[in-house]
Amino acid sequence: MDDWRGFSLPQDSTGELALYGPPPWHFEGVSASIFLSYDAQRAAVLVPPPLKLFGDPVARLSVHDLVCDYGLGDDFVQRNPDLALLGEAVVGFLVEHDGVVGQWCPYLWCTTDAEFAVGREFYGWSQQIGEMCLTRKPFRGWRSGDAISGLVSRGNRAVFEFEISLD
Repeated sequence: MDDWRGFSLPQDSTGELALYGPPPWHFEGVSASIFLSYDAQRAAVLVPPPLKLFGDPVARLSVHDLVCDYGLGDDFVQRNPDLALLGEAVVGFLVEHDGVVGQWCPYLWCTTDAEFAVGREFYGWSQQIGEMCLTRKPFRGWRSGDAISGLVSRGNRAVFEFEISLD
């Protein structure tokens, strides 16, 4: 067992089976987000102590269409498009603790086991496997009036969807 390699499980003698490597991880892609108001009293149950909701009651819903090297470098991305391409969706709230403001995401979905594993094992996020769809840029480029749609589903059931009309 002393000769097993890999930053994450599963480990093997080469380290090539690990789902992800050490930070830094490099991401590239496109995202769409909407912001919506919520009932702060009802949402407070989604935020664990010692965090507290902060500021105006506005949440962020985002859908991301990404490429990630998972800390395994450019060669991994080039040779493993099936593993490097991923979708991710987030519901986030602004929170505060001891004067420090940040974001808490009680709901996250992703499309790959590596993103799922790193989210849960490395960061302790409440990540789940799901499906994401996000409108791609039209061949002609974006124009005023175009629509961007995001859809997040899990178990063949919609979790959330949105549509943004470009000005």
